[in-house]
Amino acid sequence: MREFDFVISSDLERAANTARLAGFEPDQRAIWREGDLGAWEGRTFAEVRDTYGDELRRLNDGEDVKMGGTGESPFEVSGRALEGVGEVLAELEDGRTALVVTHGGLISGLMRRILSVPNRGRRLGIPANTSFTRLTFDVVDGSDVVLVDSFNDAAHLGPVTDWTQGHLAEGFPVIDFIRHGQTDANVARRFQGHADWGLNDVGRSQADRVAPHLGSFDAVYTSSLGRAHETADAMFSEPVTRTDALREIDMGEWNGLLLDEVPRDDYYKRLFVDFEDVPRGHTGERWSEMAERARTFVIETAEARPGQRIGMVSHGGTIRALIGVTLGLDHRGVRSHLGLLANMAISQAVIFPTGPMVTSYNVPGHPEG
Repeated sequence: MREFDFVISSDLERAANTARLAGFEPDQRAIWREGDLGAWEGRTFAEVRDTYGDELRRLNDGEDVKMGGTGESPFEVSGRALEGVGEVLAELEDGRTALVVTHGGLISGLMRRILSVPNRGRRLGIPANTSFTRLTFDVVDGSDVVLVDSFNDAAHLGPVTDWTQGHLAEGFPVIDFIRHGQTDANVARRFQGHADWGLNDVGRSQADRVAPHLGSFDAVYTSSLGRAHETADAMFSEPVTRTDALREIDMGEWNGLLLDEVPRDDYYKRLFVDFEDVPRGHTGERWSEMAERARTFVIETAEARPGQRIGMVSHGGTIRALIGVTLGLDHRGVRSHLGLLANMAISQAVIFPTGPMVTSYNVPGHPEG
């Protein structure tokens, strides 16, 4: 069981009982209630669609209207969630942790607010029941920073949630993005980029440990760099297709260098302090170039495989960029709001005709974490 310094829940029984079943007696607070749905409360989605279709369409178009006529608007729900976060942070000393047991709609609203994801469109999925979303709070250069370390971690429920399975059944492709296993360069904190290391002993063990928990795939693709395709070959019984499109960003003259070996000159400042999207290592790729080549491959592959589950083994920077552009973030937003991916972590997206939707981020590849 995970340990927390204190545990809070919504005062609605389904949340408080969940905390108790997990072994905690929560401090119940109304601020963590699900959004007030007004006249929609207790109705099925089909009933809401048939009776309140115009109101539902306005919400889907991004209007901040009150749900069910007399309920809360999405902005009000996310604002209340932010207020709840503020209360928790005021009580939480540095280095301590809190567990909040709350509701899917509220978590989604809080995530959209933190990441500045627009209400219009379907860029972010609804968390599964009993899933974990983890946020880290810090102060950098006098400004509050919120990092999304993970979203919708439901590894304990199996490789594919009922919600994701429903999208597959409706004909929408689902993509699992898997970061490769550990390399010696990861341990040494080198800029790997296009430098071609294979896995170390830990990385090979990680791939073997994750493989039994993946489930089956209709197709598997991998970056052509050794650390990625070695991971894919160890994990999948399905045929694996290698592609340059899923490679890590090209770090140019910095490929293979230790972080401490990179000169702290004006170019370094432009990239890591001012966050300019300049070519990495002077002669490498821009973040936007890497993100576009990977995004194009993902969309084209998904369009050719409707209703299929697709595995893609790639790299931390590439997957983080793909999740970021799906959420509407540029390279600054990704650095500021998305936590670093762990080796073997899985992030998932559903691809709709209107565009992709992130359903999970940085989830361990096996239920033990």
